[in-house]
Amino acid sequence: GILIAAPVYNYDVAATAKNMIELTGSSWEEKIVGFLCAAGGTSSYMAVMAYANSLMLDFRTVIIPRFVYATGDAFDGDKVADKKMVSRIEQVADDLVRFTEALRGKA
Repeated sequence: GILIAAPVYNYDVAATAKNMIELTGSSWEEKIVGFLCAAGGTSSYMAVMAYANSLMLDFRTVIIPRFVYATGDAFDGDKVADKKMVSRIEQVADDLVRFTEALRGKA
């Protein structure tokens, strides 16, 4: 599986994430993908959906239905300080492994 970590600016995932997806093209085919997003405010939590939809439609990826969306309050410097956010990150990582193993026939 692949875990995409990207910032959200002005209600959209950073253009560099889109560039990465476009430049790597067919490498995304039939992958399992999760998202970790960091944003300045709470209003952009749906920003990842355009990327998720594009990955599903264009490359037949499976998107983990649980995203991580963190705001500045979750961080202390460059570390995640919010225990609930740490738990959510761990859950997304666990889901990514679980989905990948199940869909690859290893579970």
